[in-house]
Amino acid sequence: MLEIRTKIAEAIARTGWLSLTVVGAPAPTWRYTVGLTELDLPEVLVAGSAAYSNDELDALLQTVADGLRTRTIGADAQGVSTDNVEFDLVPVHASWVERLAIQAVRYYDGREVRVVQVVPSEAWVDVPQTSAGFDVNAEPAWRWLEEKWPYPCDERTLVLADRDVLRGNRIDEAIREFEADGSGSWWSMRIPEEEIPPDEPMRMVPIGTLLALDPSLEVVLELAAGQFAVRDVGSNNWLVRDIPRT
Repeated sequence: MLEIRTKIAEAIARTGWLSLTVVGAPAPTWRYTVGLTELDLPEVLVAGSAAYSNDELDALLQTVADGLRTRTIGADAQGVSTDNVEFDLVPVHASWVERLAIQAVRYYDGREVRVVQVVPSEAWVDVPQTSAGFDVNAEPAWRWLEEKWPYPCDERTLVLADRDVLRGNRIDEAIREFEADGSGSWWSMRIPEEEIPPDEPMRMVPIGTLLALDPSLEVVLELAAGQFAVRDVGSNNWLVRDIPRT
């Protein structure tokens, strides 16, 4: 604990603040700042948002943190655009602060730590509404912060998914494919291929996020490497097949 505290203090002394990224699988990943409290400013939280690349999210956090420090972005800013991401800043409820800004709370032990969340204008299922109190029923993708992992697969499993899945569209195709070197397998889950917009990027999403949002996906956990499963729209009956080989 002392070592972490020392590293945080050294980073703040060098640059004024630092960012921490928490790979939360089975919960979504999040990133936040530590150090803005020194200036009586809120820390910045970017939670979920797997629809964007890590580079985009790191740049977004940097932009907001620097904007707060230079007073070019207000803590209650609305409709701000940067790097093709439009967002609002909203205050984070204390129940979320204690769960997500853990190192900031520990570092400023006994001092109030205020946090603002960067909320993209486009609604993504892994972006929580943290202005309200923590509630797994309201934000099921984040239930793994409180609940034990009940499934047979590794809770750290990641799934290659199209961004429409993160918009809340139902998954109707699941694939478990062999790694090219034969060392293991990887997952892909998506909406029907014909509905995927052209050039839509795929993203890595914790399988826990998808299972929390749609428990009926539990059936596809039984897929063996080299199999795929499909279901019709409106049906929960999965048809399992071997992946054709040429």
